[in-house]
Amino acid sequence: MQTNTRKLHSVQPRPVGPSKQVCKVPTRRVPYRVGYSWNRGGRLKELRIRHLARKFLKIWIHRTFGRVLPHKAKSHYNSVVLRRAWEGWKDEWWTSRREWSLTMRAECHYRYYLYNLVFHHWRIFVSLQRTEKSKLQNAQLFGMIMAYSVTGYFILIGIRNTLLIPGGNLVVTVALHTIQQKDCAWLQWKESHTTALCQKERESKAALHFMLSLKRKSLYCWKCYISIIQTKKESQGKKKKKT
Repeated sequence: MQTNTRKLHSVQPRPVGPSKQVCKVPTRRVPYRVGYSWNRGGRLKELRIRHLARKFLKIWIHRTFGRVLPHKAKSHYNSVVLRRAWEGWKDEWWTSRREWSLTMRAECHYRYYLYNLVFHHWRIFVSLQRTEKSKLQNAQLFGMIMAYSVTGYFILIGIRNTLLIPGGNLVVTVALHTIQQKDCAWLQWKESHTTALCQKERESKAALHFMLSLKRKSLYCWKCYISIIQTKKESQGKKKKKT
């Protein structure tokens, strides 16, 4: 029989060092609490308590403030106020702007029409004055020519009569007297003509002044009417804003 021979290992001595190796024991990060019972239905109980708290809070809010909450009512009120203020301001601005533009257009049109009318009448007046002046100059020239011709004719007749008839000095004096009478008549006609022209000019100026004053009065009345309408609209807008 074979005998089991055991190999004897040489026993080695333990190394003796300066420090020993210590095993690390795992520690609990969350400390253990004695009253912790969530793992035994505590979580469900807390959820039920929170649910009941929310339920009774909603009931209290509903009975205290009604169906609409205060912050919702305040936000709705602010939005309505802003919308109404915006609409009122827009309406006021649009009406005032539109009326201002219409008044400016009407005033510009009135001024343009008035200036055009005045310029047209001034041109007519200047043309009439030129024609009258030319006619007057022609009449004066013709009158002077006729007067000189008549005086020359009478002088020639007087000289001939004095040469042919004895006592011709009397005839010459008569001829000179007639010439003087004609000169006086010509001067009187000239003065009457100038006075008539001045009278016509004054009448035309008076008519123009009357037309301009009437237009100014009508424009002033129209502006007063527009201002009254604007004040009425402003008062109505303020009343609407207050309501």
